[in-house]
Amino acid sequence: DRNFAHGSAPPQPPARLPAGETGDAYRHAAFANWRVETDQDAKAAEKVIAFARRPSGVLIVGGTMGRGKTHLATAAFRAAHLPKAVWIDQPAALTALRAEYGSGNPASLALRLGNAPLLVWDDFGLSTGAKDEGSLVEAVMYRRHANRLPTVITTNLAPREFAEYLGPRLAERMREQAFAWVTLSGASRRGVATPKTGA
Repeated sequence: DRNFAHGSAPPQPPARLPAGETGDAYRHAAFANWRVETDQDAKAAEKVIAFARRPSGVLIVGGTMGRGKTHLATAAFRAAHLPKAVWIDQPAALTALRAEYGSGNPASLALRLGNAPLLVWDDFGLSTGAKDEGSLVEAVMYRRHANRLPTVITTNLAPREFAEYLGPRLAERMREQAFAWVTLSGASRRGVATPKTGA
């Protein structure tokens, strides 16, 4: 194993993020403690670091479970230093959406996610099949496309499954603004990783 050298990464913010911004499990996630096990890991990190230096377009971090997708996405979130950036995972997004029902302002979550200067959406496509899920994804992603706002997505879906989940029109728009699709595959890191190395 080897870690990414400090000189390879953009300047890092303080070592810990306030609880709740990214989820407690990833408060230590940074490029400097990304554990490189394969050439694929190194190439993925290089692409994500390049995105974090100048966030633009849509970066998708795909691959098998437990390979470190969320670690890299969270490292980009931290390194980009964009005020009011938003990190959310799919279950939390759907829970927040449903909590808005009856509030008199059911579009507020979609607007917050759609207007964030940087959005990291973790576990994208972890679907319940509910109709409101598709509506939220469309509202957020169409708005971000229209305003050319940078987005990082992690997903276990293969590219074809990802496109099917989005539908043809939204998939085409996201392809227009694609920064990169990086893949992390292989055995899960979970069970052997620590907060210092990430998973």
